[in-house]
Amino acid sequence: MLNEQCANFIQRYTSMSVAARDAHNRPVVGRALGCRVSADRRKLTVFLSGSREALALECLRENGAIALTVTRPTTNETLQFKGTVRDILTPSDADRAEIAAYRQSFVEELATMGYEPGFSDAVLAGSEDSMAVVFEPSAIYDQTPGPKAGAKLETRP
Repeated sequence: MLNEQCANFIQRYTSMSVAARDAHNRPVVGRALGCRVSADRRKLTVFLSGSREALALECLRENGAIALTVTRPTTNETLQFKGTVRDILTPSDADRAEIAAYRQSFVEELATMGYEPGFSDAVLAGSEDSMAVVFEPSAIYDQTPGPKAGAKLETRP
């Protein structure tokens, strides 16, 4: 289970990438369009473009192994979640609202660094055909650059 601090960190003002692997253990990386934490903080739903991240989605369907890396661009604070995919769904209206709210927070975060909204919007393109990937994290790592990078984090509240 994610602690409250991790749950709050990952949902806004961050940049997200999903990693998967194919049947030959070759890595596949895709851009995430946002993330929602379940009420009990045991599952994450990450949103991926169906067209832009088709290969990553195929790998996730095949073997279910997933890693989600979440970074706050202005601070480089980074967490990595490893886990197992439980479902891949068409996003609900609430999910689409979550994608839009995440997108706005990403635009705001990058604006503080001097990036124009058009750049941020281009980075997060593809939400019109997004898919919702539900997974259970089994491990969380601190990947913030520095002496504690790679340390496994405690996940209970």
